[in-house]
Amino acid sequence: MTVGRGGGHPKFGPHGEILPLDSHLQSRVSHRSYGNCPANNHYPPNHYRSMYVRSKILVDPKVQWTIVGRLVAHWCMFLVCLIAICTMVRVMFTGGDVSMGTTVVESLKTQMPMAIVMLMLLPVFMRDSMKLSNRFAGPMFRLRTALRSVAQDQPTGPINFRAGDFWQEAAVDFNVMLQKLEDLKTENESLKSQIRESSDTANV
Repeated sequence: MTVGRGGGHPKFGPHGEILPLDSHLQSRVSHRSYGNCPANNHYPPNHYRSMYVRSKILVDPKVQWTIVGRLVAHWCMFLVCLIAICTMVRVMFTGGDVSMGTTVVESLKTQMPMAIVMLMLLPVFMRDSMKLSNRFAGPMFRLRTALRSVAQDQPTGPINFRAGDFWQEAAVDFNVMLQKLEDLKTENESLKSQIRESSDTANV
């Protein structure tokens, strides 16, 4: 008796009972049962779903890169102002002991490690800003896609945003609007059918 293909033989206890699967075997069985494919008809566990649905951070490049660009600009302005203020303070407190040029150079050398650390942290903040902007850019991208499908008279179903996304109410409002639109279409088709039948009866 084996546990799936390549799962290995089960372990037995001192009284002949079958021991539970090891954690690594459980993860392999769970992975084989659900998989990472989005076309799977069975919803995988939450950690597999989150790995898939959050794999794409950049969904609306124009909006998200604009936010990141503004963040980088503010970050650079803050760094320049911080270095300038620290340099001015050092020049003021140094007085006439050494020349101003020497004081400025020494101040810049002293602040170099801080500037390097801040520049190294910049990509981290950029990625975090992209992930945060994905929480509202993603829903708007999904909503625009659904509205375009409705405008082009293509089959459109209810939409659902991811857990943690902003503007969850927009999905609820869209689904209500979509249901009312479908009801109006059904009523319109029914009225057309009645008018057609009445016209045929009158012609007879």
